[in-house]
Amino acid sequence: MFYKMSLPRKTFVATLAAFGLMLISTTAKAQVIHINFDSNIKKAVQALNAKDLNRASLYFHRALDGNLSDDHLIATLNNVCAVDYAIGSLDTAKKACDDLLAKDRINWRGYVNRGNVHAAQGDYDLAKLDYDKAYSLKPDNVIVNAAITQFTAMQEGDKHLRTLAANQ
Repeated sequence: MFYKMSLPRKTFVATLAAFGLMLISTTAKAQVIHINFDSNIKKAVQALNAKDLNRASLYFHRALDGNLSDDHLIATLNNVCAVDYAIGSLDTAKKACDDLLAKDRINWRGYVNRGNVHAAQGDYDLAKLDYDKAYSLKPDNVIVNAAITQFTAMQEGDKHLRTLAANQ
């Protein structure tokens, strides 16, 4: 037996839709949706595209002062590490890499970038450890292998220069 509804049709449809959403949300797997995107990240990317690394660094650092989601925070820390390394701000680059790897211990890009920073600072033992970790995470990656090749060539060049200097 059916009863006549006393609710207006629009109210009934809205109630039915709300009930359906509640039912779906309780049975579906929870997912995070990123709604807000920091405009500083957009400006930093535009600066990168314009090859203005100093301005990119400025906007990436500003983005870090905001309330970023974990995914955006990790990507931004990686970008700060890479960009600050490229402009020679090695201390801030290293801090960004350290912060990144504290949040994501399997981020191979972070290990490559921190390895680059260590190598630029002349700390070859730590650079080798970071490159080795990146290789263990992504052994077939072109970027990882290129970084290791470049690092090895740099070490060989430094050895050769030291040998020449010692023989003079």
